[in-house]
Amino acid sequence: MLKIILFAMVVLASYQAGAAIDVQPKLIEVKGKELTTVSIINNSDHPEYVTVTLFRLLNPGVPHEKEQLETVGMSRNPQLYAYPFRVSLAQGQSKKIVLKPLTTVKQENVYRLEVKTVAALSGEAALKSTAGVAVKLSFSALVRQLPDKQSSDISISCRAQGVMLTATGTTRYKVGGMRTGGQTIEAFNVYPGTPIFVAGPDIEMAGKRVCR
Repeated sequence: MLKIILFAMVVLASYQAGAAIDVQPKLIEVKGKELTTVSIINNSDHPEYVTVTLFRLLNPGVPHEKEQLETVGMSRNPQLYAYPFRVSLAQGQSKKIVLKPLTTVKQENVYRLEVKTVAALSGEAALKSTAGVAVKLSFSALVRQLPDKQSSDISISCRAQGVMLTATGTTRYKVGGMRTGGQTIEAFNVYPGTPIFVAGPDIEMAGKRVCR
């Protein structure tokens, strides 16, 4: 039992140390070709070193565990760029990450900006790591790259076991107050290019039955 308590204390201490890094804001909107900045803040009592990676979310709106991510650096035609890739932060220091659109978009694109804290290695540990660093914890912010002309609408297609929801505008459509089988579903977003299937009987939207 004592070992379990000690392990929990170590995990909690590690989490609290990592949580000292903050990313602001957590939801970022990029419009047109304007540069947008994000703050990386070190609230800890010691220096931190972080790496920054921008991922394109290929299927936005799905549960987190089903998300498909593509590193922007691996994309053939990247539409958004983040820099710098690595940042050192003194105790209490804040620095800016710049998001630079490389082109305008016709419909909303969604990204995750991931910030990972790393620790310098030494001795035998360093020999086992070609980078000389060990990843600790990561934090992410959601980035919405928006088109100049924004519209939000949805189409509903009845299926045998539920309904298919398709965003027909240029930006995400927020679905709230949806009910199935007498139970209210937590609000969610449907994004252009990523239809969402909702299974269940007697589906209602805005107090009206969707399919009869």
